[in-house]
Amino acid sequence: MNTNKIIVYFSESKTLATNLSMQMNIPCFELKPLVYSFGEFSVVIPDIPVQSDIYFVIQNVGEPTKSLMHVFMALDALDNKDPLSVNLVVPYLPFSRQDRKKGENRAVASRVLGKLFNTSKVNKIYTFDLHNPVIIDYFTSEVINLSMLDDFVKYFASLGLEDVVIVAPDHGRFNAARYVADALNASFVLINKMRDEDGGVYVTSIEGDTNGKTALIIEDIIDTGTTLVSAVTALKAQGVKAVYVAATHGVFSGNALKSIKALGLKNIIITNTIPQHIIDPLVVVLPIENHLVKIMQKSE
Repeated sequence: MNTNKIIVYFSESKTLATNLSMQMNIPCFELKPLVYSFGEFSVVIPDIPVQSDIYFVIQNVGEPTKSLMHVFMALDALDNKDPLSVNLVVPYLPFSRQDRKKGENRAVASRVLGKLFNTSKVNKIYTFDLHNPVIIDYFTSEVINLSMLDDFVKYFASLGLEDVVIVAPDHGRFNAARYVADALNASFVLINKMRDEDGGVYVTSIEGDTNGKTALIIEDIIDTGTTLVSAVTALKAQGVKAVYVAATHGVFSGNALKSIKALGLKNIIITNTIPQHIIDPLVVVLPIENHLVKIMQKSE
């Protein structure tokens, strides 16, 4: 067992951390919050080896502020072990969608997060499919933005679908959807959308032919599902015969999954960047472990 590298994690990241530990044949250790009164807490670290390369697996389960405070306390405690390096494995980076100023009196949350991490001794941050890669500039640590697009291509190719059209649900996913279209030698369409004053999403136009085709929507995240609902509704109005959706991050806030299932999709393909406990034949979960193992071993 390679004892120069270790994995640490909190309980919400146990499955991913232990999978990486087994595949890389390195030890892993669970960190535990120590709860005090009045909502305060600290973090207890186990007896881990000193002078190790530490990989800290951090997954978001819907309480990012609490989770991040645990992380910053853990980073402080881990520094006592004189690590050779500290590397964060954060498959879904909290606050990454808040990537630019939307008003003079509003914070840019991803920039705030970068400033906080910049105060800690962090060497690398591994994440997946950032909503806007421009936020990498907010971090002084090296940020490695991994992609699941090739996995989506492989999955769709295995289905043997015909008359396929790849769909970019907005301009932000243009390059990703175009990549998948080229890989599958498929046609491509772009959905133009707008938001109203209440945050609602509506489609203004679809650039390209969809009539009689099987549509594959390439998303980065499914959260409330409002964007997806408007996109699928517009595609069906334009004559698509079937719709599949692939998204790296499956958040599914509130009743999102119920609303999406009502659309009559063939499949929803997501990954385990966020711990998934969905048991539904409609939902396919692709693993991220192989990508992480490959890049983590490369750093040897």
